[in-house]
Amino acid sequence: TAVGKAEIVTDREEKIVGLRAICQRFLPHHMDAFDDAIARSLERTAVVRITLTESPVGKRKQYDKEGEEMKYGRMV
Repeated sequence: TAVGKAEIVTDREEKIVGLRAICQRFLPHHMDAFDDAIARSLERTAVVRITLTESPVGKRKQYDKEGEEMKYGRMV
């Protein structure tokens, strides 16, 4: 779970910086197409900046030595 504030990014350069960071993280082998995609689609693409106001929390799955997920009954 994460708690924060979401804002629509309207500044052109800030949108490009955000989209570039996402693309470099998830599509690094397609960066050669980035500039063309920005030229075609930036105006109709929404970018949302999320600023966390609290540290995210969550549960992590636990696995045994064989790599099998330990369900609740096995952890007690």
